[in-house]
Amino acid sequence: MKNTDISEQALKDKDSIEHINEQASLWLLTLENEPSTQQRQAFEQWLQNNPQHQSAFEKAQHMWEIADALAIDDFAEDLAMLPEKQSLIAKLQQSAHQLFGAFTIKKVQYYAAFSTALLMVSLLVISTGNISTQSLIAQQQSDEQQNLKLANNEWLTDVAEHKTITTADGTVIYLAAKTHLTVSFTEHERNIYLHQGEALFTVAKDKNRPFIVHNNGRTVQAIGTIFNVKESKTLLAVAVLEGIVKVKSQRYVEQSADESPRLIDNSVELNAGETVQVKESGEISAALTMTLSDEMAWQQGRSSYVDTNLANVIFDLKRYSNLNIHIADQAVADMGYTGSIIYDKVDDWLIALPYIFPVEVERYGNTVVIRASKEQ
Repeated sequence: MKNTDISEQALKDKDSIEHINEQASLWLLTLENEPSTQQRQAFEQWLQNNPQHQSAFEKAQHMWEIADALAIDDFAEDLAMLPEKQSLIAKLQQSAHQLFGAFTIKKVQYYAAFSTALLMVSLLVISTGNISTQSLIAQQQSDEQQNLKLANNEWLTDVAEHKTITTADGTVIYLAAKTHLTVSFTEHERNIYLHQGEALFTVAKDKNRPFIVHNNGRTVQAIGTIFNVKESKTLLAVAVLEGIVKVKSQRYVEQSADESPRLIDNSVELNAGETVQVKESGEISAALTMTLSDEMAWQQGRSSYVDTNLANVIFDLKRYSNLNIHIADQAVADMGYTGSIIYDKVDDWLIALPYIFPVEVERYGNTVVIRASKEQ
């Protein structure tokens, strides 16, 4: 196993809080992987150079321990929502087996997903590619710019950002926060691919070209209507404000012991004032009557929920908050929440959460971990 070396340039950076946190992360990785005597001495000297160093290193250790307790799916989700990290993660995976064991690599991926110090991941590339910290940061910024070069038919919103677009046929689409969609119109169809997020569609009438929204094998077809589509962690919610839509999905149905599961089509028509949820399995819930003000609440800066799993609630909130919120226990993720959350009051909601559920909310900087209460 190779030892990692702290980039000299990184250690020469100014002692701002951000740089101190980055250095603490780098030292944590180095000490995890059989440091040399010289490296240990350099680390001890670093601790003595500034009183803030000790505090930053202890916090980094604390987050490292939290990473062990959380499921990898939570962090894969964060990485998927942050395209600017993908190139560095790819480099990390390419270099992984030359440097560390699989266990350490998994922890690095965990940490990178919610650490503000992405430099910790960069260390792996520095140690093998002889790339300076500054050049790697420049590469990251270049990657970010490349990811923002969207195609003419593609739209993306940022955290807490809303956007309105009008397509060539006159359809108006209202994009909620952290939404990514692609428009693909042909002579015979009008297709919208909702890659992530939420959008409200006011569809221009065109009886010769159906308007279809696609999301992970699920489709919503409209006929001159207004409807809302929201992708959550475990389901797709469709609500109709005006007109009619047809929701379609596919799901597997178990057969007898000697037969393979059979794939069947599901579909349901919704009228104005109705809503359904489509699960990842393809199962479509029964249509429910909705409250218009609740369904459109996101445009007024809030969300309303009725017996919604906390996992889906948190998934929504992460589109409107810069906090990295994670649930450590499946039992907590499955708890049903009913109520409203104002997007600019997420901090207050998190403080109140232990008074609503038997949970503990632990916060470190910009990261929040929700776990089952030890006193149950």
